[in-house]
Amino acid sequence: AYCKTIKQMEMAEEKRGIWLNFPECTPEDGEQVVVKLNGLYEILVYNEYHSCWDDSEGDDYCCELSCVDKFLRIPKE
Repeated sequence: AYCKTIKQMEMAEEKRGIWLNFPECTPEDGEQVVVKLNGLYEILVYNEYHSCWDDSEGDDYCCELSCVDKFLRIPKE
C-alpha cells in the first residue's frame, strides 16, 4: 500500500511538474524526500554536511548525491 501511495504521488505531481531537478534545487538539510533510485521509489534524507543521501531515518549513508537527479518533496500534514 505504501509503494502504491508513492507511485500515486509521483503520477499526480509529475502531471503538475513538481518533481524538482537536483542539484539545481536542493532539499533542506535533513529533509525527507522521495527519489527514484535504481528504478525504485525511495524516501531518503538530504545530508548537506556530508554531501550525501542518508536512509529514510537519516541515520546511515545510502548513496552519493550524484545518484539522484530529481526529487519530490513530501507534503507536511
